[in-house]
Amino acid sequence: QQDLLLHEEFGDKTIYGEFNNKRPNADWYRYATDVLIRLANAQPLAGIPTYGEKHCVVRGEYFTDWYLPAARGHATDPAERAAFQQVWQRIYQRLKKTPWCVSLWDYHSPNIMLVGPQPSLNNVGVIDFQDAIYTPFVYDLCSLLLDARYPFPADLRDELKDYFFKNLQNPCDRALFEEAFALMGLARNIGIIGRFARLTVRDNKKAYLSKMPVVWAYIDEALAHPGAAEVAEFLKQTMPKKREIA
Repeated sequence: QQDLLLHEEFGDKTIYGEFNNKRPNADWYRYATDVLIRLANAQPLAGIPTYGEKHCVVRGEYFTDWYLPAARGHATDPAERAAFQQVWQRIYQRLKKTPWCVSLWDYHSPNIMLVGPQPSLNNVGVIDFQDAIYTPFVYDLCSLLLDARYPFPADLRDELKDYFFKNLQNPCDRALFEEAFALMGLARNIGIIGRFARLTVRDNKKAYLSKMPVVWAYIDEALAHPGAAEVAEFLKQTMPKKREIA
């Protein structure tokens, strides 16, 4: 057996490096979305892991185990933790009813390279996809358009969501798509808030505090969706008056 390695030089320009806290270039992001359209329309790869209930539930556990204690000054009650786990178990069952495809898992701005001088699909380089996994079809789209590193413009996000949906070969109902995007994005961002709290409290990495308002804005937007009612009610019952943890 002979192993082969394919190597290509991408340079050092990323979408994050170019557009961090600036208006993103719509053309580059449209081609980055084209990558996800290709994946959504392709046959899934054999032999890759599947996004399971635990992947979804653990996002809530990050929140109850790290964020809530830091924000409230005491450990989360086991009954609260169990209740939030059950919320995410039910959300996972709803996500199972959406189309699924291969996701690259870490498809976000630092891992998307601008290889050539002009926006084109051939000039989009992708790194860090060794954890590819079979997920609900909006997973990577949420990673791309709900960037935790800087506020992604809502108008461009809506434009690219529409572009993605209209180019699916076997689209689902639009309402199902919107609910899936809201719930998948909410799951990711609830988990991100929890991990940012862990990095701040356990690892003393205070820089993550400045990113929390960006993620909370995405959470607030998702909570307005009717499908997120259970999460909204849990937060209403458990959140302190102030969101800051330091």
